[in-house]
Amino acid sequence: MGSSKPGTTQQSARFLNFIGGEFLAASSGKTFENRSPVDGRLLGLVSEAGEAEVDAALSGALMSDLSRSIRGSLVRALQRDLRARRI
Repeated sequence: MGSSKPGTTQQSARFLNFIGGEFLAASSGKTFENRSPVDGRLLGLVSEAGEAEVDAALSGALMSDLSRSIRGSLVRALQRDLRARRI
C-alpha cells in the first residue's frame, strides 16, 4: 500500500512524527500499527515518539511561541513609533 502524502513513505504507509517542520522517524525506530476500527485492516505503521521526540517537539513549540511573542512585541513597538511620528 503506497502513499505520496507528506509524512508517509512509499513502502507501506509509514506515518512519521512532524517535529520542527520536518517529518522524522522515531529515534528508537519503533512503530505501532494503526488499524481501521471498522474492519481491522492495517492502515499503516506510525512512528512511536519517545522521550527524545517529545522533548524536541516541546522545545520547538516553546521557541515558536517565544518568537511569535517577540514578533508581536516588535510589531506593537513599530506601530507605536509610527503613530507617534504622525503627530
